[in-house]
Amino acid sequence: MDFVYDMRKCKKELEDTRGEVLKLREENMVLRRRGKSAEERCNRLSEEVNSMHEKEHEIIDLRSKNCELENEKVKVESKLEILRKRFEKLDKRVSCLEIG
Repeated sequence: MDFVYDMRKCKKELEDTRGEVLKLREENMVLRRRGKSAEERCNRLSEEVNSMHEKEHEIIDLRSKNCELENEKVKVESKLEILRKRFEKLDKRVSCLEIG
């Protein structure tokens, strides 16, 4: 009688253990999928961050070039104003020579 009882008890424990193992395997699969998904998301975010850094460097370069161009524009406008004044003086002299 004890043998039969022990046998039934062992079978019950075996079934319970198999159920727990199955449940743990399913949880493990879910966690692996989540881990893989999290890793992929991390990689995508890392790529986005790298892309943002590259764009930030491009923006800094463009701002620097823009500043250089603005400075060059001011120089050219200053030279142009000097040339306009010279032209006006020369134009007045030519007008005076033509009249006189």
